[in-house]
Amino acid sequence: MINIYYTQLQGQPSQEEASTRGRLLLGHVLQSHFAGFHLSDICYTENGRPYISGDFDFNISHSGNLVVCAFAAGSKVGIDIEECKPLAINHYRDYFSEAEWKKIKGASDPLASFYENWTAKEAVLKAAGSGLTNNLAALEIKGGKAFFENEDWYVYEVNIAE
Repeated sequence: MINIYYTQLQGQPSQEEASTRGRLLLGHVLQSHFAGFHLSDICYTENGRPYISGDFDFNISHSGNLVVCAFAAGSKVGIDIEECKPLAINHYRDYFSEAEWKKIKGASDPLASFYENWTAKEAVLKAAGSGLTNNLAALEIKGGKAFFENEDWYVYEVNIAE
C-alpha cells in the first residue's frame, strides 16, 4: 500500500524552504508510524537516494508551492510533481521514445502530456535510485508499466486538488 501526504506552502517558496518542508513532512509521517523516529535515522545510497532501514520506503518531491511525500510498505516508491509552466517541449525530444513523443505531440494538450510523461519517468528513476543520469528515452512507460534495471515498475497518476 502506498500513502501520499502533501502540504501546500504559502506564496512561491525557495528551493531551500520547500526542501526543508519536505523533510519536516517526512519526519511527521514517519513519527506517526515509528515511535522515536528522527530525521537523523535517514540513510543514503551511493547515488544519494534517501532511505530508512526496514521494510518501508519513501520519496519526496516539491514544485511550486506543493510538497508531496509517498510512503510505502514492502516496496520501493518514487514520486514526482511538477508545476505546469509554459515550456519549449521540443528541447526535451531526446528524453522520450518515438512512441512517447508521438503520443505527447498528438495530444490535445501537448504540454500537459509532456508533464504527465516526464513526471512518470522521473518517479520511476527516483524509486530505482538512479537519478536523471540514465538514458530517459530507454525508460519507456506503456499502460502504467515500465521495465527498468531488471525490475517491473508500476506508474499511477495522482491528482492533488489545490
